[in-house]
Amino acid sequence: MQIEAVLYLLFLFGSPFVVYVLSKENLLPVKGLGKLAGISFVILYVFIVGLAELTNYQLKQELDSYDIDRDGSFSDAEFTSDAEEAMNRYIQDTGRTFVPITGFIFSFIYVGLFFGIIKLFNKYVLKHT
Repeated sequence: MQIEAVLYLLFLFGSPFVVYVLSKENLLPVKGLGKLAGISFVILYVFIVGLAELTNYQLKQELDSYDIDRDGSFSDAEFTSDAEEAMNRYIQDTGRTFVPITGFIFSFIYVGLFFGIIKLFNKYVLKHT
């Protein structure tokens, strides 16, 4: 597994935890699980959509590097096998198109579950100890 993928997953699944810990250590001046969940949701959603936009930009730049005369289309001389591979990578990924929707759904469910578990833990485990 690439290091980028590991870092992506760590940030993806660890950001609500970091927000919660920063609040508990009084480094984040926000109290209340609802507000912390809102902050975590925004951070997670912006991260997901931002990374998709960055990937889209990188793939577009790679594709544009094969357009020698910069006219926005590929002539026969410009349309090499490498250019075709770059075009396929750019146009055949619908996940980047739907990431604002799927990122919203994922962020909402994940942050909701995370802070729901924290709330239950605080209510049942910490009160009985």
